[in-house]
Amino acid sequence: MNVSRRGGLFVAEHASDEQTIQAALRKVDPDLVLTWEVDEHHGCRRWEVLKVVSRDRPAALVLIWMDDYGRPLPLSSSLVDRVKQARFQQNLSRAEDHNANLLAESERDSDAGILEVIRENLPRVQGKKMSVLHRGQHLRRSRWKARQNGTGHL
Repeated sequence: MNVSRRGGLFVAEHASDEQTIQAALRKVDPDLVLTWEVDEHHGCRRWEVLKVVSRDRPAALVLIWMDDYGRPLPLSSSLVDRVKQARFQQNLSRAEDHNANLLAESERDSDAGILEVIRENLPRVQGKKMSVLHRGQHLRRSRWKARQNGTGHL
């Protein structure tokens, strides 16, 4: 039995094995995966819950199992309760909807920008409107020489 302190209360927990917690997480969402990494600072396992969205994208981090001070907690069924409490599915779907809306808005803005460029440049391409030519140094020098010699127009 493990005793931990959360928010001023001491909680007694029975340690669970990895398979039991993984099965409980799969009941919550079949895309959840329980993994662990070695916490170098504390020298023990740090449990993480990831959501696999697709094979071509990296898994999204849902939860890192640690206390308020950053110390890794032992594996217990409270991890599943915390995942349920977070309601990450709703937040993730909201985030996916938000990202889809941003992408659609970006595409609309891009299309509007392209249409604006076409509208501005179409008369020039069709020959209906002439572009202003660049007046460089050579033109200025040739006009200056013509003025000096009295030939050409001013």
